[in-house]
Amino acid sequence: MYGFVNRALENLIVRKYGGLSVWIQIRELAALEPREREDLHERQVYDDSYTYRLLNSASKVCGVPQIELMEGFGEQFFIWCREFGYDRTLQALGATVRE
Repeated sequence: MYGFVNRALENLIVRKYGGLSVWIQIRELAALEPREREDLHERQVYDDSYTYRLLNSASKVCGVPQIELMEGFGEQFFIWCREFGYDRTLQALGATVRE
């Protein structure tokens, strides 16, 4: 997955579940390699397991079911895309999410 997917998850955690200190706990619990703990790069491709480890750790740290985090992530993803100029890319993909 591209880093912007993980960045949207980070934004969800920071905005809704306690800030940067909570995100740091999540990254530590996910047992990421030291180089993976650095800032996320939006255009870098990360292995899917990286995202799933973050999601699993976020569920544990925040005390929120993964499905709830994933729904919040979906909402946050579109907000993040709009805030950082990716909304045009989304519009090019279709008029609705189903397209």
